[in-house]
Amino acid sequence: MVSTTVILRPDTAPQLAGIGINNSGNYTVSWSGVGWATTYRLQEALQGAGWGTIHDEGATQRALYGRPEGMHQYRVAACNEAGCTDWSGTMQVQVQMPPPVPLGPTVWYERLAASRTRYSIFWGDAGISTGFEVTGPASCMTSSEMSCVIEINKAPSTVPFQVRACNAAGCSAWTDPVIAEPMP
Repeated sequence: MVSTTVILRPDTAPQLAGIGINNSGNYTVSWSGVGWATTYRLQEALQGAGWGTIHDEGATQRALYGRPEGMHQYRVAACNEAGCTDWSGTMQVQVQMPPPVPLGPTVWYERLAASRTRYSIFWGDAGISTGFEVTGPASCMTSSEMSCVIEINKAPSTVPFQVRACNAAGCSAWTDPVIAEPMP
């Protein structure tokens, strides 16, 4: 009596679990298990580049670290000795980091009256910020301007000002504290 073993190729592509937006560049891509699969082949296309295999093992997830800002795509196939399924649908991950700490700031004050002060605050940006927050004796928020002019009904203060940059991924750390100096 002769026995024959038939190995069937997995017939259903795995399903990738969605991630969407990531603000660190570190994340885990995972997918569903498929019957008869012994390995899973995960491919990645960083920022629209060609596909490259980054995983060819039995696990149904892969931790990724240090991915750069941009749109990254993933697809996976289930495999065994008989072959592989078609590729799964493509999943996209948008990596967007919070902006760096703004440059500066420089802060001047101008005494308008005995108990009225105008503060002028200026800073620099790396170009990926969509807004800024300023805190100190008075605060302000601005969308794209890299300056803020604030008038308050108080004498000049030695409370320091700080600025931070923000975008959809979050906000930077605050700048080092800066105390306002008299307007030159």
